[in-house]
Amino acid sequence: MSAVLFGVFVALCALALALIDRRRVALRDAEISRLDAEREADVAEAAATYEAASADLREARAEIVQLHLLVDELRCGNLGAFVDDELSPERAEAFRGHLAVCERCQAAHLGLLQQDAIVSSGLERRDAVVAAALAWATGGGPIGAILDAVAELER
Repeated sequence: MSAVLFGVFVALCALALALIDRRRVALRDAEISRLDAEREADVAEAAATYEAASADLREARAEIVQLHLLVDELRCGNLGAFVDDELSPERAEAFRGHLAVCERCQAAHLGLLQQDAIVSSGLERRDAVVAAALAWATGGGPIGAILDAVAELER
């Protein structure tokens, strides 16, 4: 009888150990499921944070582009003063840096330089006509010099 009781005891112990192992497996599976759910929530939160940060970054980049355009507009507004040598040495140097990269200012600068050359040339010819007229009026030259100067002015 004691051998039978011992056998029952061993069987009960084996059954208890099996039940304990099942319980451990169930607890471990529940913990794994909980951790998986937390991980999925963390991934979703990270994705939402990433999307929000990406949107903020896109917005900041757009604002930076707008600021660069505004700064370029302000710099482009210095072109006339630059051509007329009205900028301080520091601002003129800064504008030279802008002029090196701004195609719009480069084209406008070239146009202004060409206009200045045309105006200067016209002023020189006008001065020649005035000088010839003054020389003739004061008896210092023939009328032909005035006519030559006017012909030169018309070219």
